[in-house]
Amino acid sequence: MDVDDVIELNGGCRSSSLKERRRRGVHNTCEQFVAQSTLHGLHYIFEKRPAPQRCIWLILQTTMFALFFWQTLTLTLDYLEYNVTSTTEFVTEQESKFPAVTLCNFNKYRKSVINRTDFHEVLLIKNPLYPSKVVVNWTKYANVNDLNMKEFIHKAGHQMEYNQTTKKGMLYRCTWRGDVLNHTAFTPVLTDMGLCYTFNSGKNMTIRKVDSPGSNFGLHLRMSVEQAEYIGNLAFSAGLRIRIHDPDEPPLVSSLGFAVMPGSHVFASITRRRTISLKHPYKTKCKDQKLPGIKAYTVAACHEHCKKKYIAKECKCEAFYMKDTDYDQCNVQQYFDCVVRLEEQFSSTSMRNCKCTEPCDTMKYHAYLSYGAFPSEEAAKEYSNNSEKMKRSFRKNLLAMDIFFEELNYNIIRQVPAYSLQSILGEIGGLMGLFLGASILTVFEFVDVIIIIVLTRLGIYKRKTSSVRV
Repeated sequence: MDVDDVIELNGGCRSSSLKERRRRGVHNTCEQFVAQSTLHGLHYIFEKRPAPQRCIWLILQTTMFALFFWQTLTLTLDYLEYNVTSTTEFVTEQESKFPAVTLCNFNKYRKSVINRTDFHEVLLIKNPLYPSKVVVNWTKYANVNDLNMKEFIHKAGHQMEYNQTTKKGMLYRCTWRGDVLNHTAFTPVLTDMGLCYTFNSGKNMTIRKVDSPGSNFGLHLRMSVEQAEYIGNLAFSAGLRIRIHDPDEPPLVSSLGFAVMPGSHVFASITRRRTISLKHPYKTKCKDQKLPGIKAYTVAACHEHCKKKYIAKECKCEAFYMKDTDYDQCNVQQYFDCVVRLEEQFSSTSMRNCKCTEPCDTMKYHAYLSYGAFPSEEAAKEYSNNSEKMKRSFRKNLLAMDIFFEELNYNIIRQVPAYSLQSILGEIGGLMGLFLGASILTVFEFVDVIIIIVLTRLGIYKRKTSSVRV
């Protein structure tokens, strides 16, 4: 029973109206909240104090609230931009997976195979030493379209196996960690450069690993580029194109490989770097897409896939180095008239509908190259029996390569959010304490008193004031 009810029962003044009692309950609730609130300085504004003092505290409180909301808004906008920062992690391995090494000869077709054939005549017309607009009379070379391009490239390309009888073949010597290997350690692969070979491809064998850095624990090659087999109007450069890559990635030798010339000994010291990026909504917007026939997604592989799809769609056929395009294999006429032309004209404008995002997890191999002359003068004399012709042949055809890890350690570049939800909540909490001397519980105090005020005004909650013994 409240005071008004007691007064009414005792014949006193008429009880206050329901509206007045609710208003007084709200007023009492607010007074109690101001007196007990953990928000610093709030009671100095509403207590009975001199007006200038209350005004000063009102200005201070308003200023602190303004600064708090301004800083909070700035932090929130920074958080919603989803910026990233990077951390570097140093990883040490006892044993490391050796990368795949793909080799392509600059010369796509061996002269001894195609010389004096219809294919050779077409090649001379389509790839003249100086550009011309000569058109091939395909009715004259109708039989050339009977060739199976894939089988033909396998046959016409430079062979890895060295034949002691004919003295032909590219692979003179190969050692892996000191053990001698032969041509079977290399997997044939068709690319836009023709027939290439991949060491440590992972196909039909386990991936090779190394447990020590240095050239003694890597791949050593001595090879011949067979310049006698070169076709002058086709290859203006002599040597090999090399690409060091992950075994799960496509080689992409023509666009990303480095060149090795005859008469040189190349030392390729490999380092690695792994990058781990953040997915949407962060700015990198990385995405691990799936590409047909490719295990490891990369931006370069995506561009190459788009290029192949574009060429196959325009030419209505699949070039010898393509697969999974849903078209039949191109014949020789389609290859020279369409595929070769589009390869030369292809540009970024041809990939408008190709969306190649950054991969979220990549391992990149970087090769630092150094060179020496090969063979040396004394070695050339010994192996050529002082034959000047043989020495010139060595200089013209032979090259050597050592491919090895510089170290087994590597860095991981890991992207992290510049502002995570935990960090932004911590900073907002710090600002709240700095400017207002408040905490999250202070916010719930305001919520609680607002609920009580609303319920009091609706008559659902009746505040107990004082009681009188009757």
